[in-house]
Amino acid sequence: MLKKLLLTSIAILISIPAGLSQQANAAEFENLSLTIIWDEETFYQPSGCTSYTFGYLKTDIRTIAMIRIENQYGDILGADAIYSGAPIAGRKSMIICDGKDFTNTKLVLDVRSPQNDVKSTPIVFKARETSPATTGPTTGPTTGPTTGPTTGPTVNSLEVKSQVKNIVCKKNKSTLRVSGKNPKCPSGYKVTK
Repeated sequence: MLKKLLLTSIAILISIPAGLSQQANAAEFENLSLTIIWDEETFYQPSGCTSYTFGYLKTDIRTIAMIRIENQYGDILGADAIYSGAPIAGRKSMIICDGKDFTNTKLVLDVRSPQNDVKSTPIVFKARETSPATTGPTTGPTTGPTTGPTTGPTVNSLEVKSQVKNIVCKKNKSTLRVSGKNPKCPSGYKVTK
């Protein structure tokens, strides 16, 4: 029993996404057999279609669950599943596109096995800052380029995001997703295609 607890603790430390474990704004939500972790600082309303990442930890290998984000009307904005064969801990991503109502959004954790349990918690998508030039319609002709700083994303920041690569690493039945400019698999893991 002690050995199992120690191995589970090590799995937690290894598999929780590095950015989430060190963030002061990390949020956590759990039910009977599953804990979900995310970084609230990365949850901006989507621009186009945006990927949102959650860390998870199962206390039972048989756990089958659905993670979804719903708005106040019950519309599902994004969802992903965790299956019984999935590793005890890992990451799940969901893609959410703009053009939807983000009023009173909530994270729903719907566990179907080993016991049925549905819980939800509010989740806030922060508003994106816009540059002064795009805040509203202009009322007259412009006389030249604006000279003030912009607060929105710049071309350079968009180029950096496009340089991020994702790979999937596998070791036995354990799978990890690694992201970065030059991602590499941890020791003992091999890149899958």
